[in-house]
Order: sequence, then C-alpha cells, then structure tokens
Amino acid sequence: MRAGRKERRKEGGTARKKLALANFNFQVAIRKQAIIMNGGIDPNDFQKMRQIEEMKKKILATILSKEAYERLARVRVANQELASQAELYLLQVYQSGKLSGRVSDEQMKEVLRVLSSGSRPDFSIRRK
Repeated sequence: MRAGRKERRKEGGTARKKLALANFNFQVAIRKQAIIMNGGIDPNDFQKMRQIEEMKKKILATILSKEAYERLARVRVANQELASQAELYLLQVYQSGKLSGRVSDEQMKEVLRVLSSGSRPDFSIRRK
C-alpha cells in the first residue's frame, strides 16, 4: 500500500514538472509570436538566439563546477538580471583566457556578491 503512494507521489511530481515546463514553453512561444507579429525579430533570429543560448550553456557547464552551475540556476530563478550579469562576466573572463580551472561554488558566491553589492538597497532599522 505504501509503495503505491510513493509511486503516485513520484509520478505526481514528475507530472507537475512536465506541466510547468510545458507552461513555460507555451509562454515563450506566445512571446515569440507577439514579437514576430509586431515586426520585431525575424524568425531566423530566434534560431540564432537559441544557438547562442545553447553555446552559452555548454561553455558555462564546462567552466563551472556542478555546485556553481546549480547555484547560478537558482539565482536565475530568483533574479534573472543578476544571473545574466554573472553569465556575461564569466563568459568574458573565459574568453579573455584569464580563467584557470573550473569556477568553484565559493568563487561563484564571490562573483554574485560583487555583482549584487551595487544593486542592493541599504537600509537600517532604528528603534526608539
């Protein structure tokens, strides 16, 4: 009986992930269609953009440790602008040849901390 519940839970989680991915892909398709209809970007440009994104992912997967890559993915969910800045910085460092070895999770934390230090508002709470 318990094994059946676990299997259903597992299948439910997988189904939710598939549904979320399908929803995301649907939203992306709608955005692309809106851009095309508004005379924005040529459909061929989407293919180029997709190829560039795939190249970025491959390069990032090779220069980042598994933990750093996962951290970047989590940051992308929470703050897409910060993740884009970090990706751009890492790709520039890689392209310039200044990168020796893989970027560790600690190094990724430092990159994210430096990039986010200017954008975070400072505030203090004073009690009377």
